[in-house]
Parts: sequence; structure tokens; C-alpha cells
Amino acid sequence: MCGVFGIFAKAGQPLSAPITEIVQAVDLLYHRGPDAQRLSRIDASGIAPTIPLCAWESFFGQTGTPIGYLGHTRLKIIDQSDSANQPFEYTAPNGRRYLIAYNGEIYNYRELVFRLKQRGYEFRTNCDTEVIPALYDLMGPDAIKEFNGMFAFALWDVTENKLLLARDRYGIKPLYLSELASGEIAFASETKSLLALSSVWRELDNQALYEHFTFQYALENKTLLKHVQHFPAGHWMLWDAQSGDRKTVSYWHPDFSINSKLSEQDFITELNALLKASVSRQLLGDVPIGSFLSGGLDTGAITALASKEIPNLYTLTCGFDIEGISGMERYFDERQAARELSELFKTSHHELSITSDTLPAIFQNVVWHLDDFQAGISYQNFVISALVKKHVTVVLSGVGGDELFAGYPWRYQDALTTSADDSTFAKQHYQQCVRLLNDPQKQALFQPDILKHLLSPSTESVFLSQFEKTEAETALQKVLGFDMQHFLKALLTVEDRLSMAHSVESRVPFLDNALVDLCLQMPDSLKLRLSHNNETVSKWGLRQALKKKQGLKHLLPDSVINARKQGFTPPDASWYRGKLRPWIESILLSEEALSRNVFQADALKKLLTDHYEEKANHRFLIWSLLCFESWQRQFIDTPSPQKKDILPLGD
Repeated sequence: MCGVFGIFAKAGQPLSAPITEIVQAVDLLYHRGPDAQRLSRIDASGIAPTIPLCAWESFFGQTGTPIGYLGHTRLKIIDQSDSANQPFEYTAPNGRRYLIAYNGEIYNYRELVFRLKQRGYEFRTNCDTEVIPALYDLMGPDAIKEFNGMFAFALWDVTENKLLLARDRYGIKPLYLSELASGEIAFASETKSLLALSSVWRELDNQALYEHFTFQYALENKTLLKHVQHFPAGHWMLWDAQSGDRKTVSYWHPDFSINSKLSEQDFITELNALLKASVSRQLLGDVPIGSFLSGGLDTGAITALASKEIPNLYTLTCGFDIEGISGMERYFDERQAARELSELFKTSHHELSITSDTLPAIFQNVVWHLDDFQAGISYQNFVISALVKKHVTVVLSGVGGDELFAGYPWRYQDALTTSADDSTFAKQHYQQCVRLLNDPQKQALFQPDILKHLLSPSTESVFLSQFEKTEAETALQKVLGFDMQHFLKALLTVEDRLSMAHSVESRVPFLDNALVDLCLQMPDSLKLRLSHNNETVSKWGLRQALKKKQGLKHLLPDSVINARKQGFTPPDASWYRGKLRPWIESILLSEEALSRNVFQADALKKLLTDHYEEKANHRFLIWSLLCFESWQRQFIDTPSPQKKDILPLGD
């Protein structure tokens, strides 16, 4: 996995960013690619010399005026030779030249290379990078539809002076875009890289902030920075450096067209085969590979399949100290279930435990690496990724399974009894998606200066406008489609950030193209259905697929297949009421925080008191409040983000 940075100006216009800021922008992505850091200077003449980042001063004295720079930091996974370092220059058989900076993996690259060789294309490495410019040369932007994998890349057409940006279907790999006041465009794998440029204004997007404190993420492609946007998943953009013209195209969106030709058993059989193929496909690489193992359905299935191909597969899990914890949080520790699966599949198992002391010790580093914080409490992901790095470089994750198979039954069950165009249901589902605060609570919490700059004092209207854009035949398809394009994107941002914080590549087999396409064609009954005792059962088709005989036994034990959904989250509701309370208040009620003129002090104190006194469970809200304050201190208050060392955590 890697880090990408670029900045381009229209031909004939000088770059506003000095080379020192460009170098810093690339260097801030070091953790994403500690094995090689390189920078290319792009001139109007098409010359694109590439040098190690540490030798950037050699750019001084070169003739010509640069119109752009392309930077890359590399984590070596496939073909560890230096010849595969990036930015990578490729020359097609017709003489056209391309320069690419790429983050991700193309899992079907070997099949594509075979096809391209038959058309006369040559390759000088064994990595997947080369296939992107080669297939683009052959097919143009339609090549992107052929890639089965996770990716975000910048491809410079040296011959045409055109830039292509593209991102995978689901947004597994991040890419941020900023349009500068001077007319340049800048892009990077993380927002902190863009903030190294003094021309990127650090203006808070009040609408995005308001939406975050509703859903714990912002809708569409907003970030908390008004002048930095997510490059949209499933899109490509072609920018002409001569004219400054650009064209942005959506090449993929969820298509819920039920395949009536397949029976339920056909779907189940095919699902079993495609999941097996996906896991096998994602085991490619020249480095050690492991799997997260929580003891639940999704990671259990992935581990079961991967362990058949990798003897003594490394599995990794994280538990929580539940001493003194009561209620549902006592069941948050899944280490025993993970141990039992590890014994069954004969894996090399490693685990660690998080205590209430863990969060204060690592919090600033977590927020620095997240920078675009969203979607739940996530410091446990940071900790387990540190453990992963001690043993492997690539880890398989279960992210995506819930969004494909309706894994949150409490959010989706009402969709079984209504239609896709029911406006009443849309409003009810909005309430299901309100994760932090409703409109009256937000209006009481935020200062008037924030509220007066909003599109609307209610996030319901913004939500409904996005919800209505989701094309689907049934209400369940509609909510799953909305989650794929919004909530899943937020989860994937966190997954990427906190694994890459430790230079670990996280792969998501459930988001294989063929597997997703099959799931979109499934009837609702294979995702969510009522059992004989009228209980809502999620992931029904997946559960049946895992029961398919593998020799003389199921792929997973019945106890795992039939278990209820359990999230990977610490018992923070209890910890926030106890030992962590003084630490929380030292941040949120500090003079520094209260003087920002964002939150009303009395309303903030009431929300905290309601949690402490168990009148409400505001653990997700408190996490977001903490992240927001730390984010401002590290990214808004400082002149430029400061590079941090990777913390040696784990057992």
C-alpha cells in the first residue's frame, strides 16, 4: 500500500506552492510507504525526471518551468524490487508515455497482463502498477471498469499533457482533492498532506460539521475542511493541462437488479464459490499475510478459507478489560470465541487486551493518523494494527459484510414491510441513521455563528435528498444502497487510516467485484428475513453459504453461524463514566476548547452529565467531541501538520 500526492497548474501558469511545501506534503505520507519515497517534476515539454524524495534539492537549477509534481511513498507488497518504485514511467508500444502514482492492489492484474501481452504490450516488472497505464493506453478511461481491486491513482499522460484521477468502486482507498484559489488542483491520500500547502485554506465546513454530529460522518463528499473534498468513489476525472478543462464521470454505482433466473440455492452455491475465490485472489503478495479474527461470522469465514491456503495463518484479535463492567458491554470481549476458531483452523494466533488506560496514551496519534475522523469509536483498530505489524504486512478484514448482507437488523428490519418510494419510511430511516444528536440537541449545542451558515437547521432534508438519489426496487435495497455510498465509505476511511498508520495493508475480500455484483442481484429474503419465532435474522444467505458441506463439516461451527451480530468496540460507555471522566473533561471543558466559539458550554456540560448519570449513552458523541478538539489542535491551530513517528504498540 502506498501514499499519493500531486499538484498541477494549467500550462503557462506557475505553481504557487514552493518545492519545500511539496516535499513536506509527500513526507507526511511516509507511514503509508516507508520503503521508498520519490518525487517527479513535470514540465510542459513532457520531461518527468523522478528522484528520491531526500534528493529534492537537485531540482534546483533545472531548466524549464514545472507545471506539476507527482509524489509517491511505497509499501512493497508485490514485486519488491526497486524497479517497481513509483512514480512509475511506462512507454506503450505506440510510443506514448505515462507516469503513474498509485495506491492499492489490482487483484486480477495477471489476467489483464496476459491479455495485454497478446496485444503487443510489454512489462518490465512483476507488479500490478504497470497494468494501469498499459490498459489505459489500449482502452482509455473504460479500462478502469476492468480493474478488480482497491485503488486510487493519478496517471499523467506525458504525450497529451492530461491528468487522469480515479478511485475504486467503493472508496476502499482514499483520495482527496482541493481546488486552490490560484486555479491549481492538488490531491493526496490523506488530508494532512494537502494541509502542508499554505494555499489550502483551513476553513471549517460548518455544514459538514453539523452532519457529522448527526450521523458521525458527512454526506456526499464533504470533509470538515471546506476546501478539501473526497474524490468520489466509483469516478474518474480527466483534466487537460493545456485548456484547464475537466471531465468527471461516474463509472459505477450499485445496481440492485434482482436476478430472477437464479433460485435461492443457486445464489447460495454461487456465493460460497465467489467468497472462496475472493479470499484466494486477495492472498497474492510477496510479504507475510494474516487475518483479523474476532470470533464472528465475517472474519471467521475469511480465516476459515485463508487458512486452507496458508498453513499456520497468522490471526490477530483484540479484547477488552471488562473488570467492573456491567450490562451489554460485558459481552464486548470476543477473545475466547476467537481462540476457539484459531484452534479449529490451526492458526498462529496473537491477541492483546485494551484497558481504560490505553486511550489517553495514544489518543493524539490516533487522531493525527485518522485526520478525517468518522464512523464510530476506532482507537482499538489503531492498537490491533500495531499488533498486526509485528507479524505480517497484509491483513484480511471483514469490512463490507454487514453492508452487503444487512448485518444491522435493528436498522433494517422496518424495510421488510414497506416500499422503496414510501416517504414516511424514508423519514423513519433518517431517525435510524441519527447516531449522535437530533436536530433540537444540535441546535442547543452549536453556537449561533455555526448555525447561521448552514444549508438548513435540519439535517433531515439533506439526508432525504441523498436518500432519494439511491436507485432501488425495494426499501431494503434502498437503505443498503445508501449505506454502501455513505456509511461504508466512512468505515473504509477508518480501516485504511488506522492500518496504514502502522504501514499495514488491510484488504477487504467481501468487496470483491464479482461477489458484490452477485449480492446486489440477490432478493431481500437472502439478506434479511423473519425466523420461525418471528426474530429478524440478518445475513441469511451468507449463513447458509457457510453451512455448505466442506468434506464432512460446515465451513464454520453452528455456534458462529447462528450467533447474533457483535460490533468491535470497547466498553467506553462505562469507562467514560469512571476512570476516563477527568481526562475527558480536561480536554472538552478546557479554556482552549470552550473559547473556539463552536459549542455552547452549558449544552456541552449537560450532554456530558447525562452520560455520566446514565440518562443517555453518549459514548459515540463523546468520542467525536474528543476527536474534533484534538483535530483542531493538530491541524487547524498549527502552521502545518507535524510528522509523527509510528508508536511501537502491541503485546
